[in-house]
Amino acid sequence: MSRRHVLRDWLHLRRWKRGTRCTGAEIRVLEALLPGDDYRARQLLMQAKDPPEVRRQLVGVDGYRLTIPHVKDGAYCIDLERDLDSPLLHVRDSMTGRKLTFAARILRGGFLYELAGTAEDGQAWPLAWHPMITKSSIVNWLPQGMDATTRLRVMEELATWCDIDIGILRSSHEGLLRISGPASSNDISMTERRLGVGLPAAYRHFVEICDGFEILYGRPYVVCGTRDVYSTQVQGMRFLVITELYENGVVAIDPAAGPGRAVVLLRGEAAGVEVIGSLREHVRDSLGWLKDVAVPKGKGTDATS
Repeated sequence: MSRRHVLRDWLHLRRWKRGTRCTGAEIRVLEALLPGDDYRARQLLMQAKDPPEVRRQLVGVDGYRLTIPHVKDGAYCIDLERDLDSPLLHVRDSMTGRKLTFAARILRGGFLYELAGTAEDGQAWPLAWHPMITKSSIVNWLPQGMDATTRLRVMEELATWCDIDIGILRSSHEGLLRISGPASSNDISMTERRLGVGLPAAYRHFVEICDGFEILYGRPYVVCGTRDVYSTQVQGMRFLVITELYENGVVAIDPAAGPGRAVVLLRGEAAGVEVIGSLREHVRDSLGWLKDVAVPKGKGTDATS
């Protein structure tokens, strides 16, 4: 092969790897993989139709992977509490007649993160392909989300516990406030084993009402439930981190402190420990922010965070 052809193929592959949009073929495959009778599929599909960027790579000899590392608008995400893989979709490439297999991956938090393909003949993955899709027989594989009645009950119990106006929570759209149902006793015991410490009484009470919540406005603001709380050490003391403040530090629980002084702000080893107050106050102040925010438009949300 001549140098000119090598350079041409290299430039083609480089352009193929990164872009600002999915191809029409990729969208058609995703439309076939996502359950058309579920409104959440439209939100997931918007992540592919309106991405800030996409990345592609060849995998092994016969595979390819498309990833959408960021989400442009948090309202496109769905409520999902665990990573989820779609069923397989088998199609035929109209350009070559080859059979291709696809699957999508959705990350916890509702990010449509990946579309992966494999050539069934084991030969090299085609950089250009056009799937022949008639009608997908894939059933709805998205898990049933929290129903409106349960969501309202959780919000009412949470509002009563932290003494905040329930109207603030009721008026919050699901795209702005993501709220989890109660943690089970198994969730709590597994978290205590993972952390190697018993959960403080106030935090245990909180997760038994609501196993964490997330406010999607710009950078996601989270009060962690049992799946995400983690431990850290500052000045030889151990803390349980419940809220990331990014460059401003973290909010954490001091298991050794009294209830009214249990929640602290940690800004790093040198800055030390600043007492905020009680867990109820932290939750109330966090939810109170909802009075002043709206569902964002065009704000970037990182799928890998």
